[in-house]
Amino acid sequence: NDADLEQLIIPTNIPNPIDNLVVYHDGHQCERCHYICRSKLRMQTHCRQEHGWVNPQRRGHTMKNQRRMGVEMERSWKEGVYCQRFFTTGHGQGFFEVQPVDATEENAMEASVPKWDQARIELSRTWDAIKEREQRIIQEGFGNEVNPWLERTGWQSYLAGLDRDQLLHSIAKPDPEEEPIAVAIWETMGELIRFCQTSVIDRVGSFVRFDAIRTEKHQTRYQPLKPYKELPELERNSRPWQEILMFITRTQKEHTWKSPEYELNQRQTRAWSRVVEEANLVAEEKERRAEEEEEEEEEEDEIREELTDAQRACLRFCMALLDQAVNRHEYESPLVCAMAVLGVTAGGWKGPDQYPPHLSAMIKVNRFMVVQQALELDAREKAQGVHGVGCIQHVHEMMDRFMVRGSHSPMQWMLDLRTYGLKIHYNTTAEGNVDWMRDRIIYKKVEFGMADFRGMVHGLAAETQRILRDDLMFVSDDQAMPAIPWDTLRDNPRNNQAGWSFVQDERNAWEVDGEWWLFNRIGQNARLQRRFSQSGPEFRWDRNAVEEYMARVVEFREKLLALIHITGGC
Repeated sequence: NDADLEQLIIPTNIPNPIDNLVVYHDGHQCERCHYICRSKLRMQTHCRQEHGWVNPQRRGHTMKNQRRMGVEMERSWKEGVYCQRFFTTGHGQGFFEVQPVDATEENAMEASVPKWDQARIELSRTWDAIKEREQRIIQEGFGNEVNPWLERTGWQSYLAGLDRDQLLHSIAKPDPEEEPIAVAIWETMGELIRFCQTSVIDRVGSFVRFDAIRTEKHQTRYQPLKPYKELPELERNSRPWQEILMFITRTQKEHTWKSPEYELNQRQTRAWSRVVEEANLVAEEKERRAEEEEEEEEEEDEIREELTDAQRACLRFCMALLDQAVNRHEYESPLVCAMAVLGVTAGGWKGPDQYPPHLSAMIKVNRFMVVQQALELDAREKAQGVHGVGCIQHVHEMMDRFMVRGSHSPMQWMLDLRTYGLKIHYNTTAEGNVDWMRDRIIYKKVEFGMADFRGMVHGLAAETQRILRDDLMFVSDDQAMPAIPWDTLRDNPRNNQAGWSFVQDERNAWEVDGEWWLFNRIGQNARLQRRFSQSGPEFRWDRNAVEEYMARVVEFREKLLALIHITGGC
């Protein structure tokens, strides 16, 4: 039963093969954990996502040069591992390593097993192969299945018969050793998006940004197009476009795996050829600099005022993908085809709770690129001495032509699908994770009573107070912390000055000078002075000690926030 399965322990001590379980000889095992799978692509994905694995070799070296130098690729996994598993689905489906068994010994073991048990082993192998194929190969849905999301996207019928692992590999971040051209395209696209956002911030005003955020013709918007606030957020939202270009890269060149069918039009074909040409030049330049042991940091830190040829080629190709009207079916668009692959997961599909954020990222980045394209067109007209329509008019025309609803473009498909996905998401009841059984609460697999909950709150409060006294204020047990006059505190809600708080209200009388109390306390204690300062004739802060102290401050505030949230209604 389920309770017994919860107590099932996956072996980690490399036992001998367990009778009546299939022994696999092609396992891949992560060297940093016990994870085992039978697919190299899944293992690469695991190592990158779970352990941050990257190839440690210098970028720009081709495989040929690396072999010449005697350099081998460092992997975080080992191959050819003998493994078994208890179940093919659910809890206990994970593989575990077993002692190697050669084919002769394995056949002898099977021959010594009664015939009926041999039939069980053969059936288990066949069933495992069928289940693995069903999980890996996309099956076309049946007409009586009710899944409005997949019916709306059309992914299942478009990608039917294709291997999920191969599709996920087609959009994966490229390896510098194996795909230097793809790496150049991936990095160039990321640089292009960062450049486009900078242009939105520094080179255009609010009129352009109001026009660039429209979703319909003749629409008036009251919030302009806004950039991302943090660089990690921009990089995360640049990834969908980078994955799309990886899909185009790996399907446009000769390949042996079965890929989705799509076709570039003449304009897109010319633009893509230019992207590949420029990417080759970028890869060759990186390889030349790597071989000459030149430093790349100086180039990366350089602030460019205009696009590079490779970035401009990527921009033109993206515009060619966006500027395509659909005549009969949305999958006439290569961009829609590539975005279908972005909806694939290892075991299924990204639903209306996962896919709309990808659409939002694409939509926003598309607007950045439209503004950049308008600036490029305006600069070209000025360089040719032509009196053009200007940047804002270029933005307006492109928005009306292929960036709003009614244009029958990939952008309209994104806008409509995002709206539909969010509607499903907000109108669908969330999965039930909380349950009550008399005086006990069950949250997923965690179960506790109210007495346990109160004990947790008291323990959290005691630990938070200990951190405040011992680690932050350095108050010993026989000393009292400065008192706070809770009953007489006053606040001025009308004061909206930045940085002002009730602590500065002149009506509040404090026992100590809070601004310098902690500094003076450290200064009066020789042990604390040595802790936070470096030895020597001149005073210097010990940076490591200060950072450690600030980390404790963050931990204290996290615990305090949790206490406020839990006990705020009491």
